[in-house]
Amino acid sequence: MLSKRGLDDIKEMMLRAIESPERAHTLLVGEFTTTKVRNTQTVKANMVIFATSNSTERLSKPLLSRFTVYEIPEYTYEEFEAISVRIIKKLPQNTVIQIASSMWKTGSRDIRDVLKIAKLCNLSNGEEDINRLISIHQKYRKTGKEYN
Repeated sequence: MLSKRGLDDIKEMMLRAIESPERAHTLLVGEFTTTKVRNTQTVKANMVIFATSNSTERLSKPLLSRFTVYEIPEYTYEEFEAISVRIIKKLPQNTVIQIASSMWKTGSRDIRDVLKIAKLCNLSNGEEDINRLISIHQKYRKTGKEYN
């Protein structure tokens, strides 16, 4: 297990790798050399890097060539509901199902939208309160196009 200082060293080297092809190669090979008080040490790092993206359309071919791309299909409603119930513990199951169902009906397939509504809810919220929260969320949420 690496110490915090060891992790900081790796983080620093990764940041520098952006600027140097030699350092980038070191990252690809997975060997790091550190020198502390005249003591040089080579560490073989056993790591795997994962990256996610909602789309690969805007990623360059050289970047994509470094990864294996997996297309994950959209959730079915049953999966969407089951995941929502599994990750939201602070509300009763029937409330979580109501939120998931309502979000699904609005066209959202993003579990994070269900989480956002659940965070705003409390145990005393009724169906009308939850529908109001969802309506406000839909009216004011940013779709992501505003960020590009």
